[in-house]
Amino acid sequence: MQNNNELQREADEAVRVLKEGGIILYPTDTVWGLGCDATNAEAVERIYKLKRSENKKSMLVLCASADMVVRYVNRAPGIAFEVMELATSPLTAILPGAVGVAGNLIPEEGTLGVRIPDHAFCQRMLRQTFQTVYYFPGFRCFCMPVSIYDPWMPFGYRTCFI
Repeated sequence: MQNNNELQREADEAVRVLKEGGIILYPTDTVWGLGCDATNAEAVERIYKLKRSENKKSMLVLCASADMVVRYVNRAPGIAFEVMELATSPLTAILPGAVGVAGNLIPEEGTLGVRIPDHAFCQRMLRQTFQTVYYFPGFRCFCMPVSIYDPWMPFGYRTCFI
């Protein structure tokens, strides 16, 4: 298991790669995910190519908190934010009024899947970039559908930078 310094170094490197338009393979609360800057249309397109799919409904944008979500949806009902604030575990919501993300990330309905993760690595990345606008669409990884807690993970707990 990584100590705080190693985790911070990994988060720092992930943020650097994301800001440069790169793609990362990273641990989440549930499975490993592919991620990129959700505001960068070219990076999002590369994710579609990697997944061999352009199914926009399978994309999620990670946000550190409900406060961050309001930057990316403008028509969500107030109750959605109340639920996010009260949630005691990771939460995913599909909300109307997607804004502020790459156009090729938004499905025809104009909705946006947002997730507030509980994983330490995700939270470090998101909080580190809170003042900028680099947020990460999360993807169920097509090549590694195993738990992040599996001690036999080929990448250990390390993040991969593609």
